[in-house]
Amino acid sequence: MNKHPLVVEIEINSGCNLSCSYCPNSVEGYPSQFEMDKSLFTSLLNQLKSRDYKGKISFDFYNEPMIAKDFDWFIREAKSILPNTFLSLYTNGTKIVSKECLVDILGQGIGEIIITKHEQVKKLPIESFYSELDSLTQAKVSLKGFSELNLTNRGGSLDIDNNISGKGKACSVPRLMTTVTYDGNVLPCFEDAYRTEVLGNIKEENIIDIWNNSKSCTFKNDLENGNREKYSICDKCNRIDSCEGQRNMDKHFLDDKEVEAVSKLILSGDLFRYKKEDSLCRKFEKDFADKIGVKYAHLVTSGTNALVCALIAAGVREGDEVIIPAYTFVATASAVLTAGAIPVVCEVDKNLQLDLSHAATVLSDRTKAIIPVHMDGFSCDMRKIQEFSSQNDLIIIEDACQSIGGNYNGKFLGTLGDFGCFSFNKDKILTAGDGGIVVTNSLEMYEKICCISDGAFSFSPHHQDFFSEFKPALGYSMRVSEITGAMLGIQLTKMDMILLRYRERKSILQKSLEDIPYVHIPFGADREGDCGINVYISCEDAHKSAELGKALRDKRIPVLPPSLRPGHVVWKWGKMLNKDAFFDNSRNPYAKSDKKYDYSAFNFISSMENVSKTLKLEVDIHWTIEETHRLAELIKESIYQTFEK
Repeated sequence: MNKHPLVVEIEINSGCNLSCSYCPNSVEGYPSQFEMDKSLFTSLLNQLKSRDYKGKISFDFYNEPMIAKDFDWFIREAKSILPNTFLSLYTNGTKIVSKECLVDILGQGIGEIIITKHEQVKKLPIESFYSELDSLTQAKVSLKGFSELNLTNRGGSLDIDNNISGKGKACSVPRLMTTVTYDGNVLPCFEDAYRTEVLGNIKEENIIDIWNNSKSCTFKNDLENGNREKYSICDKCNRIDSCEGQRNMDKHFLDDKEVEAVSKLILSGDLFRYKKEDSLCRKFEKDFADKIGVKYAHLVTSGTNALVCALIAAGVREGDEVIIPAYTFVATASAVLTAGAIPVVCEVDKNLQLDLSHAATVLSDRTKAIIPVHMDGFSCDMRKIQEFSSQNDLIIIEDACQSIGGNYNGKFLGTLGDFGCFSFNKDKILTAGDGGIVVTNSLEMYEKICCISDGAFSFSPHHQDFFSEFKPALGYSMRVSEITGAMLGIQLTKMDMILLRYRERKSILQKSLEDIPYVHIPFGADREGDCGINVYISCEDAHKSAELGKALRDKRIPVLPPSLRPGHVVWKWGKMLNKDAFFDNSRNPYAKSDKKYDYSAFNFISSMENVSKTLKLEVDIHWTIEETHRLAELIKESIYQTFEK
């Protein structure tokens, strides 16, 4: 069980400026006229500091914290004594009257603001300026309408029926957090509005000792085992853990903005991307290039086709070889074959990155290019890849399909090679349902890519004066419609916010797990540049990994070995890379080669070991900070149970 609560909720005042039917504060007799003494607040912070508290502090508890007489002081004092603690503010939003007010609160040290629009409020001030906020500020503010609230009966104290019964169900709240009232009482649950289960008082004892006393531990154990009937505040409570039937929420934050952009486009009837003025596709290409710091970008129908365009533009052709890693989606290999060349598969190291020491052994006079793949949001070591490629005269084509927005030494992934390729598939960080984009700093390569992706590009009346470095040629058909441009134009404005949320949650998990002696927590070549979309947990061997994986899945934590995905490791997709791989052998590079290529599993023993001893956890962008801390504790608990039994 946790030695510290993950969240300490503090009632700095007990009053509220609204009266709501679903809040105990609106019930006659509720103690709503008090404020916490500043010296008591300071004492609480020092108690936490003395026990090396690293969890979250939340200003909340059936009140409006911002009406406290000196609200700003409480923020400053918390950041002064516990500078590294994450601060959350739960508010009805009525006191955040301007953009400047919001920015000031965040600037003082509040890490997130959760605004609930209450039932009698028609419009909050923030609704008039929220769209003007930059994406990073928006990422720190959550605005919920009254209709979105998951109302409960507040420990059975209110007559609210949400059609949910808590009878016999486990409750994790008491072992995740605790509440400190204005007068110093410590409560086991934020649902205990009437202070019926007081565990102790911080005027008499350190809060951490209260959290760990026998009464507290008994309460936590009882609730964890579903024994709610033992306590009056729990017996009729209809709050259940969020994992019980949690909604499937969109990770791309698709909303009315995308709907409006696409609807406006469809109603215009002008869906073709090429026109006299800049189209939505062209605008997105320019904005994307500016965002990541390259000169040219061109949209295509998929990340796979982005790779195909880059390979053909680079001059990769029949008889050439291209180095790719053993852990990548099959599309990396199929793109090489589509260009007429043959993929030469290289082992991956313990971080599941392309192993350059093995790459050196598979080089030949036919090797034309190398494709470092930034898998699962992790960056490859691009400095070493650049050195290796320079020494061996190789073209670098970055496969950043899974790592949009990732960084390496201050530069965006996809901008450090000769070409960068990205995907907008539904599973990627940004999406238009599907789509891809290829970027380069070479005008000649850009002109080639435009022709390769669209066989009729040079015939368009809008492109008669387009070419200066390259004589037009026929290509394929990879052109997207304006619908893709409309979607992605909106999605790009959300990229910083999306990445911030991923990185915040992964950072909590990474910091919690990385010092555990039994496992290794791999990360890419630039830890700060990691996209934050996945966490790797690497064990000493495949057997222990399987054992830990089962223990975690038993706790409903969805970890899996990366190799379980059928199209992501060479020993699964390599079976298709042979003379039977194509419908027509006249197009099959293997049928035309005098060299035999063997993708059998025994050729990649090192990669198999590294992948099979690794577990992959996808970060859920909608986890709350509390849920993420809870998850970290559950993973840590499972690791110790697995390795110390």
